[in-house]
Amino acid sequence: MACGVPVLATEVGGLPEVVVHGQTGMLFPLGEHAMAADMAVELLSDPPRHRAMRQASIRHARQFDVDDIISAYEDLYQYQAQAMALDGA
Repeated sequence: MACGVPVLATEVGGLPEVVVHGQTGMLFPLGEHAMAADMAVELLSDPPRHRAMRQASIRHARQFDVDDIISAYEDLYQYQAQAMALDGA
């Protein structure tokens, strides 16, 4: 997604939490290979839609930036450390 490539993925694991179906990619049920192929052909046959999904993918991927995630974890750990210090733990 960060490279502007809409994702074509199965609806398993954490993928539905990352891929927004119809906006940043397309999700299909596990084992439905024909459906996946149809989705790929559909997307590649519609340049304006493909372009819109590319742009949406880039924007959406920014929320998974490693520096932002590290910063969020640092804030969380700092908050927990302060809470434990106040509790006397």
